[in-house]
Amino acid sequence: MSHIQQIKSSNTHSEAALAKRQRSILAMARRIFDSFYLWQTRINDRRELAGLDERMLKDAGTSRDEVLRETGKPFWRS
Repeated sequence: MSHIQQIKSSNTHSEAALAKRQRSILAMARRIFDSFYLWQTRINDRRELAGLDERMLKDAGTSRDEVLRETGKPFWRS
């Protein structure tokens, strides 16, 4: 293999490694964003659930005790 071919091969390998790292970073950023979105959704849902009156809870087929259990959970727990 000539010196030029070695350089080209090395460059191609470096570019591939860089592209792989960039995809990995983007994937990690996406997972973080998805987690924050899920957590915020849980917070909002639990706040809304806590605001339901007894009639609405009965219509939904749940009880105040179940609501208290659900709204007492930290946002990171499902």
